[in-house]
Amino acid sequence: MKTILTGFLLLLFSIAIGQSNLSNAEYYIDHDPGYGQATSLPITGDTAFINEIISNTLELGFHTIYMRIQDDQGNWGMDEAVSFLIKEQWVAEETFEMDYAEYYFNHDPGYGMATEISVTTGDTIFISEILINDLSPGFNTLFIRSRNANNKWGIDEAFTFYIQEDYTVTQGNQDKIVGLEYFIGDDPGNGAGIYVALDPGDTLQIEEWLASQTLADGVHQLSIRLQSDSGTWGLTEWREFEYLNCEDEIVSVSGETEFCTGDSILIQGPNGYDLWSWNTHENDSQIYATQSGDYFVSVLDSANHQCFLSDTLNIMMFLPPDASSSITSSFNTIEASAQGEGQDLFWQLNDEYSSTEASFNYTFISDGWQSICLEASNICGVEEICDTIITCSAFETAPFFYFDFDEDGYGTDSDSLQGCETPVGYADNMLDCDDDDDSIYPGAEEIPDDGIDQDCDGEDLVTGLNEIDGNAFYYFPNPAKDKINIHFSTDFSGIIEIYNSTGKRMRTFSNNNSEEIILNLENLIPGLYFLQLTIDNKTAIKKLIIQ
Repeated sequence: MKTILTGFLLLLFSIAIGQSNLSNAEYYIDHDPGYGQATSLPITGDTAFINEIISNTLELGFHTIYMRIQDDQGNWGMDEAVSFLIKEQWVAEETFEMDYAEYYFNHDPGYGMATEISVTTGDTIFISEILINDLSPGFNTLFIRSRNANNKWGIDEAFTFYIQEDYTVTQGNQDKIVGLEYFIGDDPGNGAGIYVALDPGDTLQIEEWLASQTLADGVHQLSIRLQSDSGTWGLTEWREFEYLNCEDEIVSVSGETEFCTGDSILIQGPNGYDLWSWNTHENDSQIYATQSGDYFVSVLDSANHQCFLSDTLNIMMFLPPDASSSITSSFNTIEASAQGEGQDLFWQLNDEYSSTEASFNYTFISDGWQSICLEASNICGVEEICDTIITCSAFETAPFFYFDFDEDGYGTDSDSLQGCETPVGYADNMLDCDDDDDSIYPGAEEIPDDGIDQDCDGEDLVTGLNEIDGNAFYYFPNPAKDKINIHFSTDFSGIIEIYNSTGKRMRTFSNNNSEEIILNLENLIPGLYFLQLTIDNKTAIKKLIIQ
């Protein structure tokens, strides 16, 4: 047998008036219009019943209904209050897998702005600590709500409790709530209910709920009260509810079991009953399913005071087919996988292989470009995507080749092809600096002072051809780094000096009858320098750049 709390609730006020006779009763919602100005209630003996309240004009959210009575002496009693919630018909759009929860007291600060509650495994909320020192004495309401991974919020759940006005001790420190107790039915007396110890220090922890109790069919009263660390018990709060032990799978629900996203399925409950309570919190004889899940309903036969629980209809919602895939290759082998669930898959690789698996490995027979097609289908349609990939038995990843117009073995990035072998007119690099001249490529012989960079090092070889006292000379490289070469047409005997840009002499070299001299430039900082050669009081000065 499945046991559920039906939620079929009759608002009931019962007020004893002692020796006076009950002459009048009235109720109002949210705002008091004044004594005698509210809506009259029928009176039976010493009990006033609210059998029906028209709430079409009320806004969505929590409201409070108040009821009061007047005796035959014209005296009005205290107002009795019950809170209730008016909500829109709730149509779920997706599976509610909770990932966030929060709580607030009395006034809603807005979604996501309340105090966060840790969410534990199994989508169950445990409130481990709630500070209540700042709450005013009197009735307060704790609200709890949760949100799923797709940012959809559930309905706020409310718990009303009472804080005594005089609950401070002589030292001026507030008492702390250390426990609570609850009971169903008759009051066993303070401390004799089902006790739940709370953590020390203004905390509230609720670990036992009504669902764990075994109850007989009928109307019951649930009561709860708090206890402070001084041993003082708060006022008892109570609510009435009707509990029925429903007979399992006596009635049936019917409808289609598969549909596509954006559509819905009509589920028909059993006819001929007074109330329907679906597990989706709807109360019509038929509902529309807009998400996957199990659907069942409990129905109430008021005349015979019987409750029946239906069988379960499992419904699947399908997304449109998605042929998205991930393909990686290594040499001639690919690893393929498809994303998405609830669809049939069909892979076709060239004309040599097919598969219906979500993921697989395959080694192609030959090198080259391979065609890979994936078809995904379900009740919502068919989608097919085709792609090509190149695989090479000699390369883990197929290399790129670059256009080589002058066919000197060096290409440029003007055009490229991917393949397993070098195509005609292409090279395996893009290092050429002039693809129109086959004498220009990396490593080619450099011709000094011709203004052409034959070896693709980014500059021409500049020698600086000059003459001093009839002896021609040139020096290179310029710019230089750690040394410079000076060549003379005949043997040179003289002094060579290097000055920086401020005129400070940095190096002095003497030479005697040599046609080639190599000067060491190490430890000279980069910048502009001057090379000065001197022979028999004749001087030549040339610029030198050190990088």
